[in-house]
Amino acid sequence: PRPAARSVVLAGLAAGAFGDTVTLKSGEKLSGKITAETAADLTISVQVSATISDERTFKKDEIASVEKEQPDEIAYQEIKSIKADPASSFAPETYERMIGRLHSYQARFPQSAHGSEVQLDLDALEKEKSRVAAGEVKYLGRWISKAMAEKRKVQVQAQQFLGTIRQQAAGGDTVGALASFDLFEKSYATTRFYPEAIELAKRLLLVLQQQLATRARTLAYEQQQFKTELGLTPEPRKTELINAEKREQAGFNATLAAATKSGSKWPPFIPRSAASIAALQKLAPAELARLNTLPLQKMRDSITNVDKAWDAIDANDLATADTALKLALQLWPQNEAAVFWSGRLKEVKAPEKASPTPAGAASASATPPAKHISTPAPSPLASPTPAQSSFFMTIPGALTVVAGALLLIAAGTLINRAQAKKALEP
Repeated sequence: PRPAARSVVLAGLAAGAFGDTVTLKSGEKLSGKITAETAADLTISVQVSATISDERTFKKDEIASVEKEQPDEIAYQEIKSIKADPASSFAPETYERMIGRLHSYQARFPQSAHGSEVQLDLDALEKEKSRVAAGEVKYLGRWISKAMAEKRKVQVQAQQFLGTIRQQAAGGDTVGALASFDLFEKSYATTRFYPEAIELAKRLLLVLQQQLATRARTLAYEQQQFKTELGLTPEPRKTELINAEKREQAGFNATLAAATKSGSKWPPFIPRSAASIAALQKLAPAELARLNTLPLQKMRDSITNVDKAWDAIDANDLATADTALKLALQLWPQNEAAVFWSGRLKEVKAPEKASPTPAGAASASATPPAKHISTPAPSPLASPTPAQSSFFMTIPGALTVVAGALLLIAAGTLINRAQAKKALEP
């Protein structure tokens, strides 16, 4: 028999455990994911490591048996990554989509072995949704108030948008995630989450290029098989198949044209459209080359300095904060967080610069104004002051005292004589 076709590819970001089993007539058993099947062939992708899968194609006459994964297991692989993010909350509409998908799984597979785990994820998302509805936001792993969230609105929105891109990537929607990154870049390229978004986009582009290469080979093989089958198919069935193929490709082309008309940078990934694959194969490497020119390390270092300044401001170490913020802006002048915290630092410094003198307090160097103090008049009975007493200590003063005493004695004598004379009269 013909040797099995093989190709080693980089697994997608959302690659999970595969449950299809193919047993060959040779006795070899392969467990993985059946990715393509025709009347003559079957292709199975076998996980080799966390990031590498080995894709093999076998003729049906080489295969002894095929056991396909149960529907609930297949569906679980698609929703198992839908969980609350420990670092950030999501936009309300994102919670709606995530919760809706988990509810749908529970309704479709009520007896699934994964039911209890899915329910825990549902409860966590419902709880977060309620907090977000009340105005709270989970920002950098902490729930913050509505008022603080308003001050950091652009950063909060960027964090939520990045969470949505991660969810798309985890769900296997590589092109959808890249289209979202394009929108992110237009609105949030100055936020602290831009470097993370760039790193994620670069990983997605590597995955997409591998997916496109694999799909291009598979599609070429399928088209060749289709031509072979047409050659063996009688009319009118042959014409019916040809027309059906034309209608399908016309539909694909219309979808691509609509995407181009809408201004979308990324055309949809249509696995059975050679035009879709070709357009993406042209765009992906060009986009990766562009992203590789961005100063990613400087952006990261700038954010590190912003966080250092944030901690320093909280510790009232304003000199360290000032140095860190100047370096952050030097490394990445557009860094919104560095601009914000520079403004916050100025606000903190402003009261220290002003240092106003308390009301009523006199300047240390100023001469205090003279105060008028009223001196009460001395009482008539008060003892003479030292200035008054000094007169009687002089010679004129002493003579005055003696003269006064003689006058008093003379007056007393005259009074006594008058009284005696009066007493002798009849």
